Amino acid sequence: MSICDKDHLNQSSRHVAFQDADHVVTQIQKVTAELGEVPANLSSSARQGKGAPTHEAKQQLEQLTRQRDDLIRQWNVREALKYFWKVPGSEAEGTDSVSGSKCSGPWEPFDPQKFCQILDGRSVLIVGDSISMLLADAIRFNVRLGAKDEASRVRWDEPTGYCQRLRNATKKPWDPKCWTADLCGGLGFSVRLFFVRDYYLNSTEAVNDFMADKSFDESWMGEIAALNISIVVMNRGAHYIPDDQFERQMQSTLLALRQTYPDLLIIVRNTLAGHPGCWLHNEPVRDVLKLPHDDWHWDGFAAQNDILKRLAEGVGGVYMDVNVSTVWRADGHIGRRDCLHYCHPGPVDTWVQLLHKMLQGLLVENT
Repeated sequence: MSICDKDHLNQSSRHVAFQDADHVVTQIQKVTAELGEVPANLSSSARQGKGAPTHEAKQQLEQLTRQRDDLIRQWNVREALKYFWKVPGSEAEGTDSVSGSKCSGPWEPFDPQKFCQILDGRSVLIVGDSISMLLADAIRFNVRLGAKDEASRVRWDEPTGYCQRLRNATKKPWDPKCWTADLCGGLGFSVRLFFVRDYYLNSTEAVNDFMADKSFDESWMGEIAALNISIVVMNRGAHYIPDDQFERQMQSTLLALRQTYPDLLIIVRNTLAGHPGCWLHNEPVRDVLKLPHDDWHWDGFAAQNDILKRLAEGVGGVYMDVNVSTVWRADGHIGRRDCLHYCHPGPVDTWVQLLHKMLQGLLVENT
């Protein structure tokens, strides 16, 4: 499953400017919500309503547009923060394939309180490469915005147990591969977040040789019961191997995970390619960039994502499609030498919104 049919997550009308700082964000969100569907072009003449609007409605629209545009001029943030994913179309177009709810218009802003309430009493494991680490950090950063005071904000804890053993074995002790945090304690909920860095999602070994010594042979999969994990969000990482090898490896991991933990909620995130020449872009692209065939094999990720979706759904897992919104985000990358990773805050925050929406459908609306 994926959130919203791709047919309804198209390029048109996909971004609405917004500011993620101080009091301005609240005003922007309020005005944007009142405006309803707003195309990427911010001029009022580009907006199209349903039927002929009344004179009063036109006046209100113009007033709200001026108010929003005035707020936009106040922004003093990186350009990449002025966009967020918006599902285009009317309420009649498209449904959320997880919850069955209507899937149109801008998503609601991330609500740490609601997110933590959904997960209360659960532990979540994020496992994958450094891109999965971006997701884990983005979850932590977004939740900490709702903390009541500085002392209760979310931080990674000192490692114990499995995390400590993995850190002790790693070849790069300054680059830890296992983190854990009390995610929602500052909001009055009991949720633990774990991150394990494993490039290849091995089902029998903890990490590949690049990350730790061969003497360390504890698998993260074997720790799920010990850590009381009920949700796993996993991704193999942007480290290409041939399709047949990829399929065998992922099938082995997913089958082992499902057979060992039949009640586990398995969410499999797809792999996104980078954006060649990202330093040339300071806003989302309008057309998908052509990917070169080089040593990174970014042009091969789409085919492997299709394999991944089939395998994930074959074991009753949920396919999390972050590429559908991120493929446009050539902006927001770390820099000239890194066109794969993103800055925080940035486009990865949309993944947190997507995960929230998925969990709302899977754990609340479908129960």
